[in-house]
Amino acid sequence: MSQEISLTEEEQRIRELEQLLIKYGSRVDSGLLGNIFSESQRRIASLIANLPGMAYRCENIENWKMEFVSEGGLSVTGYTPEELINNTPAYGDIIHPDDSKRVWDTVKNAVDKKDRYELEYRIYDREGRERWVWEQGGAVIENDMVIFLEGFIMDITAQKLVERKLSEQSHRERFLADLIEKAEQPFAIGFSDGKLGMCNHAFSKLTGYTLDELKAVDWSNVLTPPEWRKSEAESLKRLQETKKQVNYEKEYVRKDGTRIPVELIVHITQDEKTGEEYYYAFVTDITERKKAERDRKELQKQLSQAQKLESIGRLAGGVAHDYNNMLSVITGYSELIIESISPEDQIYEDMQEIYEAAKHSAEITQQLLAFARKQTVSPRVTDLNNTIEKILKMIRRLIGEDIELLWIPRENLWPVKIDPTQINQIMANLCVNARDSISNVGKITIETETCTFDDDYCNSHSDCKKGSYVMIAVSDNGCGMDDRTVDMVFEPFFTTKKSGKGTGLGLATVYGIVKQNNGFINIYSEPEHGTTIKIYIPRHIEDIESEKSILQGRSISMGDSETILVVEDEPATLRLTARMLNELNYSTILSGSPIAAIEKARENTDKISLLVTDVVMPEMNGKQLAQALRDIHPKIKVLYMSGYTANVIAHRGILDEGIHFLPKPFTKKDLADKVHQIIKTGETG
Repeated sequence: MSQEISLTEEEQRIRELEQLLIKYGSRVDSGLLGNIFSESQRRIASLIANLPGMAYRCENIENWKMEFVSEGGLSVTGYTPEELINNTPAYGDIIHPDDSKRVWDTVKNAVDKKDRYELEYRIYDREGRERWVWEQGGAVIENDMVIFLEGFIMDITAQKLVERKLSEQSHRERFLADLIEKAEQPFAIGFSDGKLGMCNHAFSKLTGYTLDELKAVDWSNVLTPPEWRKSEAESLKRLQETKKQVNYEKEYVRKDGTRIPVELIVHITQDEKTGEEYYYAFVTDITERKKAERDRKELQKQLSQAQKLESIGRLAGGVAHDYNNMLSVITGYSELIIESISPEDQIYEDMQEIYEAAKHSAEITQQLLAFARKQTVSPRVTDLNNTIEKILKMIRRLIGEDIELLWIPRENLWPVKIDPTQINQIMANLCVNARDSISNVGKITIETETCTFDDDYCNSHSDCKKGSYVMIAVSDNGCGMDDRTVDMVFEPFFTTKKSGKGTGLGLATVYGIVKQNNGFINIYSEPEHGTTIKIYIPRHIEDIESEKSILQGRSISMGDSETILVVEDEPATLRLTARMLNELNYSTILSGSPIAAIEKARENTDKISLLVTDVVMPEMNGKQLAQALRDIHPKIKVLYMSGYTANVIAHRGILDEGIHFLPKPFTKKDLADKVHQIIKTGETG
């Protein structure tokens, strides 16, 4: 933009004032000014003399010869105004060589365009020190002619030093932030009020939340499950007291509701300006480590069991022959004596007791041998339905008339290869245990079924090998067992029965037989809800290839991102079910209790396509939960799952006939087919 100025009489007098200032600088006597100039002119002169920078005018633009320099030229350059006006040195000579061309080009361009300019550059002062200056100026035009150049120069060296430090600090911060963002290690900064200050992409990926979502949530409540909050608070309190890093483990609740075990290394620091303390944490996903720990514990358990088997086997195997010989002598002579005396004889009953004790001892020896897998067996291809049906009469005598026995065989059951006498032992032990858990009247249910387990299932159940199995399930509606008891039921000589009522070898014997035949066992039990014990014996297949084709030919039905509410009070089963559903392309909302599930259903009324729920749970059972959810979501579809069999659940009146039911354990394929069937058919179940 051009600036055209015509010199008025007053402006001419101001120029005379400037010439006076050039000659005398700021030392001009105010009285002298008063004699020559008006009050406004005196103000201008005083202002120019006291400016915190250097005002100048160049009349010879070609060589940048200065005609006027204010007193501030001394503070900016170290040279007096007189020296600068007399070109000792010329102002152009003190400009930094690297900036000289840019400065001249900028000024010349402004003059050519009759416009103003502004720029920053470096100069050398009288002492040879490098200084930064800011200059603003422009051409003064008269009759469309440039008559002089005027401007103002200010020393900005201090400002530049601050900017440089800030720039270096900013660069360092950007570098560190970029380093953290690209790191594979999840990292987060959190404040004591529960808010996240920042986190990297790896942390976002770990939790399933976006970076913006994470900044908005309260990590202490949203990411941390209730049962972990107390221990975490104690760890952070210790951190605040000692100011030393703390390491602790916990779980995160991911956005999809699944849980993931993590280890945190947390430090504390303080903002120098505000004094506010904040935490920064390095987070490690320890899912694989936890799995390895579980596998190691399972292996240790199996090793311990194997060592016990071996010890008892050596004991039983070593003494069985001689011991049985002695027992034969005792029972033989007892029989002879009993036959030779009258029932009214005084020692008749005593001999009967000796005889029965000897027989019982022989049975214990056989149990020890079976448990230790030292028993002589003759495996053959067997139809379990036929074998079990032959001993039902014996089982009914064992359990008594007050207990109902229900037999539910599966048609076209696969064959297995096992000694039939071992099946008799298994059934007798399981049914006697079931009988003893029932007070007064009750019911025992025996079922058979076929099952096929794939890699996904076997990866989470270390005692199972991939393949096809025949299942025998024995269920009762007795007193049930707690988790601690379930963990110990296969221990030899462990029993919950009163003294003299059991040897503690019943289930241990079953365990030994099943392992001897390469099978495995699952137990489902809760106090006051009875027990189901499932025995899995490998299917007998002559052609190995046909077994492979059974597994390889099983296609998986995938979902279409539908949302499924999963309710299960056992955390490990809840996580496994969620993982399977997520891999089947379903979204999941997880709950560990029915009450919490109802709250989550209220929050997600329009999203839920299916409820997958355990049947037996605290607070309410699965059927009651489904009824409560139908008040919120009338058309919700339901799939029930349980370790108890469908028949047992139905007979207890918990579920009606015709419902959708998935027995535990189930494979990914089983779950996929069942969920796909319910969602696609539209049946509510």
